[in-house]
Amino acid sequence: MPEFYIERPIEAPRDILWEVITDHQLYGAAASNLSRAEVVGEQEQGEGMQRRCYNEKGEGWNETCVRWEEGKAYSFEVDTSDYPYPLSKMQGTWGIREEGHRSIVYLHFEYEVKYGILGKLMLKFFANDRVWRDICNGILDRWEERAEELAAADVKE
Repeated sequence: MPEFYIERPIEAPRDILWEVITDHQLYGAAASNLSRAEVVGEQEQGEGMQRRCYNEKGEGWNETCVRWEEGKAYSFEVDTSDYPYPLSKMQGTWGIREEGHRSIVYLHFEYEVKYGILGKLMLKFFANDRVWRDICNGILDRWEERAEELAAADVKE
């Protein structure tokens, strides 16, 4: 199954990083391929939580949290029945891991392409590694900025 993985060390306390990477509205604002993301339903976190994401064209799709390890990582599986991209399966994982005295924030996406060779060609043109890297670096940039803001506010208190 094709996948994309990116990580970045971010200098901030783990609890702040967890707060940042689980802020779904921030994720929607940070991802250049999204116009917004919002939690739907009553469950705000944990396995089973539902999220709805919208692209810049206003097309929306649902995602369900299929893994939740408090303070470490969580994964969403995309309902691809109304997904505007040529994928039959899509799962993303957002997480934090320790490496020495640093925290590493990562994003990991696994997917399957629809439409055989045509879908693979479409994906290669529209969602190649450069596109994935640009989108994910934008997310990591915004998360790092927000973590620094929260850490600075925490120090002032």
